Amino acid sequence: MIKHQIAFIIAGGLLGLAAFMKFAMVGYSFLALVLTAIAAAVILFAVLPMPWKTALAVFIALFMVFFSYWEVQIIKAAKSEAPENADYLIVLGCGVRGTTPSIAMKNRTDAAAAYLLKNPDTICICSGGQGPGEDTTEASAMKQLICTCGIDDSRIILEENSTSTEENIKFSADVITEYGGDINNSNIVICSSEYHIFRAKYMAEYMLGVIWEGLPAQSTLPLSCFGYYLREGAGMIAVRLLK
Repeated sequence: MIKHQIAFIIAGGLLGLAAFMKFAMVGYSFLALVLTAIAAAVILFAVLPMPWKTALAVFIALFMVFFSYWEVQIIKAAKSEAPENADYLIVLGCGVRGTTPSIAMKNRTDAAAAYLLKNPDTICICSGGQGPGEDTTEASAMKQLICTCGIDDSRIILEENSTSTEENIKFSADVITEYGGDINNSNIVICSSEYHIFRAKYMAEYMLGVIWEGLPAQSTLPLSCFGYYLREGAGMIAVRLLK
């Protein structure tokens, strides 16, 4: 009974912290979900009979093996360096609150602008449609940010219909083809947050059969970034199961 009480106290504390992250903080929803899952596991280990505890332990162990594998790949991609003089730089969109770019978007456009300044022949494709709570397309918001860094708008092409990473990749490839490029024989670099680079490259290879390089944009919110790394690891498990 005492063990059960301790388990419920621990779980209650985790759920309280999860609720705070979910409803009082911006960008910590996945960490809140992780804490909720841990709280559920604590309770289950306290109340389940031994055979079910063993099964749950095996499931968690297997999940952690696959999760760790993908996390290693994600971290390696996050530390990669983009090749110079790309033909195209695809900048993947992320949230806009009304017309105000998110911090992640600002991180991505800062990295993209720095690359474009160093590589004046590279054409930039800003990719991202308009989602709930957004008063402009993500592509348009990114173009404005990049132009304020001194990049001529003639070098920027908008892709304003995508609503997911998969569509970012596919629709941007369509734009390149529409403008006379060849996605199989062009030097193409994807710019996104560092934790997102691996999945974006994976999607390009899986859907289009092409190997594109990545330009990791360093995040400026470490704790939130940690949550996104966890999300990407879990996301890759889901991608492998569903594809």
